[in-house]
Amino acid sequence: MSRPAVPDSLEFVPNWRKACFAAFLLAWFLYFNWSSLRVHFAPDDMMNMAYYFRAGPWRLAEALINPWTGFYRPMGGLFYMTLFAGFGLNPAPYHAAILMLLAASVWLTYRFARLLGCGELAAGLAALVVAYHPGLSNLYYNAGFVYDVLCLFFYLAALVYYGRVRESGRPPRPGETAVFLVLFLCALHSKEMAVTLPVALLAYEWLYHHRVRHARWVLGLAAALDVASVCGKLFGAGALISQPGYGP
Repeated sequence: MSRPAVPDSLEFVPNWRKACFAAFLLAWFLYFNWSSLRVHFAPDDMMNMAYYFRAGPWRLAEALINPWTGFYRPMGGLFYMTLFAGFGLNPAPYHAAILMLLAASVWLTYRFARLLGCGELAAGLAALVVAYHPGLSNLYYNAGFVYDVLCLFFYLAALVYYGRVRESGRPPRPGETAVFLVLFLCALHSKEMAVTLPVALLAYEWLYHHRVRHARWVLGLAAALDVASVCGKLFGAGALISQPGYGP
């Protein structure tokens, strides 16, 4: 007589235990990171804000739409200039905004782990690592790392959104594809490491759905955005590769 299959752990985790773990995760996050609200600006923050201030709103708006302009990380510009317009040079709101993005990324990490088939405990532990880890301290305490924070948030948001669509067993519809591409473009506009997202998407399709046919249009369009972004970094006006600190 065969042994009964062990059901997914989700079925046996009471709601009160989930709520308790969520409260613990929030308390852990705030305990280690709340003091960042008292941190001053880093030297790079002044350099970054000066760059976007001199560029002006119209050039920043153009760069947010066009991935091939070569403009330096325009999502960071949107972050800095929006907060500068509202709060000037008070660093606390900048760090508060970063904490909100990181808290959202903790939740997205949990959701992404669940989409990959992890149980509640494994997904919660993955979120716990993102909630605070000494190796990630610059993300919490140095606003100059906002590019990494933004990239993390949009990268995870794109993957979670796409994974939720594919859970239904169908390919993304045109509107859903557009939402995914907007999230991916925001990640590309945050930091260059987002170019890896199409590869992550290909691995997800191959390992979890055992085919890429349903994702061919999404993968093709994402790869096209990648190429446009890389060309902008190589050949656009003020291309990143031409700057001494970023040349290989």
